[in-house]
Amino acid sequence: MNVAADTVNVLMASPLAKGLFHCVIGESGGQFSPMKTLADAEKAGDRFASSLGVSADVLKTLRAKPAEELLKAGDAPTASPDVDGWVLPQETNTIFAEGKQNDVPVIVGFNADEGTTLAPQLAQTTAASFNSRIQQTYGNSAGEFLKVYPGGSDSEAVTSSYSAYRDQVFGWQMRTWARLATKTGHHPAYLYYFTHRPPGPQSERLRAFHAAEIPYVFGNFFWPFPWEDADHKLSDVISSYWVNFAKTGDPNGAGLAKWPAYNPETDQALEFGDQIGVRSQVNKAGLDFFDGYYQGLRAKVPAPTSGANASNK
Repeated sequence: MNVAADTVNVLMASPLAKGLFHCVIGESGGQFSPMKTLADAEKAGDRFASSLGVSADVLKTLRAKPAEELLKAGDAPTASPDVDGWVLPQETNTIFAEGKQNDVPVIVGFNADEGTTLAPQLAQTTAASFNSRIQQTYGNSAGEFLKVYPGGSDSEAVTSSYSAYRDQVFGWQMRTWARLATKTGHHPAYLYYFTHRPPGPQSERLRAFHAAEIPYVFGNFFWPFPWEDADHKLSDVISSYWVNFAKTGDPNGAGLAKWPAYNPETDQALEFGDQIGVRSQVNKAGLDFFDGYYQGLRAKVPAPTSGANASNK
């Protein structure tokens, strides 16, 4: 199974998906940060309805409104799952930590420059705005954050903004996925890091952007870039790993560089770049920071449980 990684992550966690797949490939992100409960989501829905002046027959009234009006009124660019007590009886992190996930082999990974297409506004970051935002967001942990992601100048603030975005939204999620699957599961996990920059005039600006690996995985070079022989060769290698994994649960095979199963102690990932090889501790300082950050959040707020919607089972 290889679809949007957040969706794959939830399916791997959900008891409703038990037995529906024999291995999983997650490309880009997961759901291991603290999650909302069903009650939280329902309150958000009530606030949304109130913002549109709807107070009675809420579902019927909202369903009668044009989709364009609802999209315009929404304040969130994406939807995310919540702990509803049915699809997810607990937080994804808790399900994996307790070994309750659908236990299958996994490939997970992320790209070196996830934010260049997903958060292009970060290119306008100034040192002043960056440091102000970090102080406001991280409080007592801001100093530790700035040691990893400094913002002493405007250019440094831009670089750090993109690095922190990659590490928090993608890298930390995928390393956590590999770590927990390895710790509580009985099948191997394989971690990758995609650093190759597709060719063309956009290459220097976008670099190894979000979803840049997809043409290489499927051998379908659908973007109008000036693809080179090196791109097709890289595609042959990556697709071979993916096919091997789909067949056997192990990406390794004849003629391919050895891809070690993930081990938290060595923290190795296979880099898909201009060269292919094993790297240890990719972006470790940043990912370790977010480990501590999310542990702190969980220590302050009780984790949601399955009671919210248990009666619907």
